[in-house]
Amino acid sequence: MRPQEVIRILSLVYFSSLIHGFRIRLEAIQNFLEHVKNEAETEIQTVLARNESGEFQELDDLDNALHHPIARQEIAARAVYYELNAFIEHELQRSAHLAWLESNRHPGAKGFDLSEVSVESLKMIQDVPFGKITKLIESKYGIRLQELEGGNDFFKMHQMVNAFKHRDGLVDFRRQADQYIRFPQYHQSEIEEAFGAIKTAEAFVLALWRATDRWQEFPESKLV
Repeated sequence: MRPQEVIRILSLVYFSSLIHGFRIRLEAIQNFLEHVKNEAETEIQTVLARNESGEFQELDDLDNALHHPIARQEIAARAVYYELNAFIEHELQRSAHLAWLESNRHPGAKGFDLSEVSVESLKMIQDVPFGKITKLIESKYGIRLQELEGGNDFFKMHQMVNAFKHRDGLVDFRRQADQYIRFPQYHQSEIEEAFGAIKTAEAFVLALWRATDRWQEFPESKLV
């Protein structure tokens, strides 16, 4: 067997394993969300049945009984957004790595020759801010990340995750100056939208891999 054939076979095995692992991770996230949703919905139905039987004398009593299962769904949705965002940011860093190594705009020791540099001074792609990561990718590959399949949804999710982390969900009205929003306005974490985010995350990552030549000879059929 020629060396080129061996390399191709090894590449197919590697990328098959990569995609398989990626989809297993998404399936685990989906499974987690389904369990939370099913358990919360069962509890909500039980509370509503208790209300129908006249168990709750005050409206506040019903609201209090519904609070925990509803809150669990909201927390689970946010957890999914965090997990998807972290995974995609890592994939963007990997896609930007070659451009970062080649770039003169990001100086410093980027290798592992510790005879030349100290560990403390070693630069890593993870040090590069998110905005510069996306610019590195777009410049090298001549693409617009937001125009990739699922890209626009990912950037919206990225903004929402930052809002949850840094502003307790408060919408940054400066980023939506062309839209009417009430102030203050908060992002909502809806469990059904989180299910949709899993699907769009898969679409975006696969589109990112294609657009950045993470493989050149990988068969298209393996991506379906």
